Amino acid sequence: TLIVPRFARLAISKSLLLGHYIRIQIFLFFVCALFVFCSWIFAEPVLWLLGENYSTLKTELVLATIGGCLNLAVGINYILNSSRGWLLHPAIGIAIGIGGIISGVMLVDVSTVTGVLYFNIFTGIVGLFVHPLFGFLKIAFLKNNSD
Repeated sequence: TLIVPRFARLAISKSLLLGHYIRIQIFLFFVCALFVFCSWIFAEPVLWLLGENYSTLKTELVLATIGGCLNLAVGINYILNSSRGWLLHPAIGIAIGIGGIISGVMLVDVSTVTGVLYFNIFTGIVGLFVHPLFGFLKIAFLKNNSD
């Protein structure tokens, strides 16, 4: 609510946009790393709250947190890009998404809970590759440069 409107209103300047975009990516990385670290450190108390049946799912909790953080970062990057009107053509986005899903199913054993969590991480990595890269490319190819 604070970052996206500010990013959307920035002047059309490669250096200004690139600086903000990089700072947002770094901030996202540290926030997600903090979430993952906390889920790893506090896995036992969190699982204790859920009940005795969940006490052995420490690895799964951390994997679920990693997947959630990756997808959070993908969503924030998508929102940042769309706030500037930088929209990936739907055919390209759909093709990459389906390709990522098919690749993930072929590479990961999705017959287990751990496998499904790894699949979620894999598809998150695909999205995290696509959306920030698209944003960086849009900044690099800006035509109106006030620098």
